[in-house]
Amino acid sequence: MFKRTVSEIVGVTGGHAENINLNEKITVFVSNDIETVKNCCYVSINGQKHKGNEFAGSAIKRGASLIMTEETPGNGLPAVIVGNSVKSLCDVAAYYRQKELSYVIAVTGSVGKTTTKELCYNILSQSRTVHKTVGNKNSVIGLPLSVLGNTECDTAVLEAGISEKGEMTELSRVAKPDVAVVTSVSAAHTETLGDLADIAKEKMKITEYMPKGGKVILPAGNPLLKDYYGGALTVSLCGCESDYSAADIRFDKNGSYFSLMKKGRKVIDNLFVPIIGKHACFDAVAAIAACDLSGSSEKDIREGLALYKSDGIRQNITVIDGVTVIEDFYNMSPLSASSALEAFRQISEIYGKKKRIVMFGDMLELGSISKEQHRKLGKKVVLAGADVLITIGENSYYISDEAKKSGMKKDCVYHFWPCERAEAGKLLGNISDGDSLVLIKGSRGMRMEEFPDYLKKS
Repeated sequence: MFKRTVSEIVGVTGGHAENINLNEKITVFVSNDIETVKNCCYVSINGQKHKGNEFAGSAIKRGASLIMTEETPGNGLPAVIVGNSVKSLCDVAAYYRQKELSYVIAVTGSVGKTTTKELCYNILSQSRTVHKTVGNKNSVIGLPLSVLGNTECDTAVLEAGISEKGEMTELSRVAKPDVAVVTSVSAAHTETLGDLADIAKEKMKITEYMPKGGKVILPAGNPLLKDYYGGALTVSLCGCESDYSAADIRFDKNGSYFSLMKKGRKVIDNLFVPIIGKHACFDAVAAIAACDLSGSSEKDIREGLALYKSDGIRQNITVIDGVTVIEDFYNMSPLSASSALEAFRQISEIYGKKKRIVMFGDMLELGSISKEQHRKLGKKVVLAGADVLITIGENSYYISDEAKKSGMKKDCVYHFWPCERAEAGKLLGNISDGDSLVLIKGSRGMRMEEFPDYLKKS
């Protein structure tokens, strides 16, 4: 657990202390006053709607010992005044990582990073005590908080997510990964990150602060990464030319099965991961590659993969009053939507459902390529064998329009505008029955998690 004095925090951040003993020990860092506990530091961060100092008094009342802030909070509150709260938080986390963590795996990518991170953690945990990123704490604020939340582990698996240029450099500075995994490079946050070449460049900055001898793992065959393959290990599905790949892939109601290949040679038979879809096999192979570099055994790999559990917002297959539902609410990008449709097709075959319903919300933050990417998705809905398509939002109009142009029956395609959420939900409930398989997915801002309630018959 982080146990550093205020004096050390002042030294690391270059700030100055007010109204506090420099020998006071801090054990936890938080950025939300509601999360404060005894002996913690509340990091005051200014958002779009509120200034962090508005909650400084509340944080102290809840048990915080210190406020890290850019402006004196007043009222005699104990504080360390710094030039930039986010940078200073990263300074302290980078200091802690260097002092306390001897081995770090960092996982990033446009799609698949959370699943890969969880699988890495499960595998490594079979033989050592490991810290990991919890929840969605993968941002330029979340990742350092995650590092500082470590409880006396010397190994960590960290997830790095970005939405702005420059953020990955800061995350690399904090994580200093011994192994960096890039799961994918695809259209996500293009509104702020730029085109695909820009996204690839930003993702690869995870290696900027990698220690000497560090290794990077990349998806094979991506032309966007051609300049980064030198010295990297590659992973793929059924790729004899990659360092790690999957073969003999099959699925059942429990999940996915595959054999592990290293440089085209089969080394482990019949591995199992409780997620259905080729994307799950790819994420598993990426995790195996990272853990193989860390010395994990076949037993660790086999048992770690099998322990995976959905967090309830990623491919969570459930039954609601007889209707089989794939709940996939975490986020939505062109690649994640395509993967979800591929899994939807595979699941429909496994479960033998005759009525296949897709409900999609908008893909957000795509900028100038949004219309094109939504239209492409409309074609993929048809190829996935959906019988009914329901879309809701502004950009998702293009999904439904393109699906009709691609041959889907017009009376099986429904589009609803944002103000018509209730009507969309009622339709979903009315047309679904015990012979239905329903996929519900959309970007987080679309609040797709509200729609399964419409499937309840009472």
